[in-house]
Amino acid sequence: MRTGSQARAPGCRSIDVLRVVSLCSLVAAVLVTGRWALHRQDTLGRPRDFPAIAVTLALLVAAGAGFPALRHARFEHRLSEVASALAGWEVSVRCQTMSQAWTEAHSEAGYVRFGADDRPEPLATITLETCESLRSWVGSDHTAPDRAEVIAVHVLTHESMHLAGIRDESVAECAAVQRDARTAVLLGADPARGRALATAYWTQVYPLMPTDYRSGDCGPRLRLDEKLDDAPWTAVSLANFPIFAARNTSRTGALRLASRTARRSRRRQLSEGDHGAGRTDPTARAGR
Repeated sequence: MRTGSQARAPGCRSIDVLRVVSLCSLVAAVLVTGRWALHRQDTLGRPRDFPAIAVTLALLVAAGAGFPALRHARFEHRLSEVASALAGWEVSVRCQTMSQAWTEAHSEAGYVRFGADDRPEPLATITLETCESLRSWVGSDHTAPDRAEVIAVHVLTHESMHLAGIRDESVAECAAVQRDARTAVLLGADPARGRALATAYWTQVYPLMPTDYRSGDCGPRLRLDEKLDDAPWTAVSLANFPIFAARNTSRTGALRLASRTARRSRRRQLSEGDHGAGRTDPTARAGR
C-alpha cells in the first residue's frame, strides 16, 4: 500500500543489532563458564573461583539487549492475530527492522506477495515507520490519533485484505476502509473510537490516495458497499464528522452520496424529535 514516500526513522532502535548483542553476550557467558569448568585448577593445582562477575555481566547485557527484541516479536504476534481475524485464515505480520528498512527500500507502507497461482503468501510486511506509528497508537488511549497513526492502523487492515485474497488495490482499499473500525477494536480501542478512526481515514486520507487505490464504486449503496454496520459512511459515523465530510465531498461521487446520506439522517432525527418524543435514536448503534 502506497501512502507517499517513507522517511527513514533514525531515532528508532535496530532490533537486528540488539539481537546480535544479546546472542554474543549469551555466547560469552557460556564460553566463560565452559572455560572455568574445564580448568577448575590453576597450574599449581589451586582451585579457581567461579567467574561470577564476568558471567553475571554477560547475562545482564544479554537480557537488556534481548528485551526489546522480545517486545518486537510479541508486537508482531499481536498484529498477526488481528490480520488473521480479518483475513479469515492464519497469517503473519512482519514489522521491518532498521536494517531491513534500508535493504528493502520501496514506497509502499506495506505489501503482500502473491504467487504464480494468484494466491497470497501468508505474510504481510509493514515498514518500520508504519509499525512505530502502530505501536504508538496501540499504546495510547486512542482518543486523538495523529494522521500517521490513522494511516498505520489502516495499512494493517489493507494488507489483511490482500492476505484474504484480494489483489486489486482499489477493491482491497474499499474493503479495508469498511473494516478499519474493526481493526481498531481488535487492537484495543472501544467501538466509538474505532469508528472515529475509520471515519477520519475515509474523509481525510482516502480522497487523497492515488487513483489506483480509489474506486467510484466505493461508498454507501455502491457496488463495493458490503453494508457492514461499522463502515465509515454509516449515519452514526458521518453525523459525528460533518466538517470532514463537507470538506471532502467534492473529491468523489461516493463522498457526495455519503454527505447526502448524513444530511437525510439528521433531518430524520430532527423530525422524530418534533413528532416522536421518546423514540430510540436511530444512530445509537453499537459498533462491532
